Amino acid sequence: MRKGSAILWLLIVGLGVFILFNVFKGVNLKSMFTLPSGVGSGTTSQGTNTNGTQTTTSGQGQNNQTTQVTPPAPPTPPIGFSAEQLSPYYKQVHIDSFSRPNSNIYPPDGGQFAIYADQSIKSPINVTGWSVHGNKGNSVIISQAIPDYNPSVFGTMQLSDITLDAGGRVYVYGWYSAFGSNFRLNKCTGYLNEKYKISPSLPNECPIASYTKLILLSGKCQDFVRSLSTCVTPKPDELNRISGLVEAECRTIISNQNHISCYNEHRTDAGFFSNDWRTWNSEPMTFDSSHDRIILFDKQGLVVDEYVY
Repeated sequence: MRKGSAILWLLIVGLGVFILFNVFKGVNLKSMFTLPSGVGSGTTSQGTNTNGTQTTTSGQGQNNQTTQVTPPAPPTPPIGFSAEQLSPYYKQVHIDSFSRPNSNIYPPDGGQFAIYADQSIKSPINVTGWSVHGNKGNSVIISQAIPDYNPSVFGTMQLSDITLDAGGRVYVYGWYSAFGSNFRLNKCTGYLNEKYKISPSLPNECPIASYTKLILLSGKCQDFVRSLSTCVTPKPDELNRISGLVEAECRTIISNQNHISCYNEHRTDAGFFSNDWRTWNSEPMTFDSSHDRIILFDKQGLVVDEYVY
């Protein structure tokens, strides 16, 4: 037998004996020929410690790096409540603009407050049926409102739930509404101040005639239109100041400065609807006139926010 063949034969026999020896010892042969995890390639593993801290381990070659990610702390409930009593909307809707009732003035101030949706919310929140409670157990429930006030069909408009987008706000007043209903503000609702003694008065933010219309009119007409108050229907004597056929177009524009025309012309404008709603409770709020803790609850009776004065 040649020397080279003899060496090869001895290597084969030795390898066979080595394998048989390790099989009898129970060694996993696959692990003998597999590189350790993290050697020669990048690997990443994640886990959670017993204290709730999440760890991320990455390996590149022989170097391991561990980064700890601490989860956000759970919200702290108001005194007297547990974490299980917190609403999914906790601290997403807030109590604001609270004014305590005052019966020592005339007419009595029944109190008022507002709730508003945080700018961070991603989806609208239905707040109808939510309630505000004081320490004495007294409460105010947020009711429905007219979402799209159309002056042409006021008597037939239906109430619906109040839904707040990010930054949306509901004002609740503890006295009777001269208007007789709750509603969402829009660019033209300021005209209601003419007809009703609404308290507090509505914002006068009604649009005036567009610039493209005004520049085609006489200077006299333009001055007159710009002098008119917003959200106010011109009186007959004001219309009579514009006379003659040459000013017919001017009279038409001025005549159309009213609630119905405003709504019909601007209803589809971007930003026509306000994020503010007005509601009236029709009776004074019975919260403490000196100090109280006000809790906002959602429809399921879970805590949303707390206000102390």
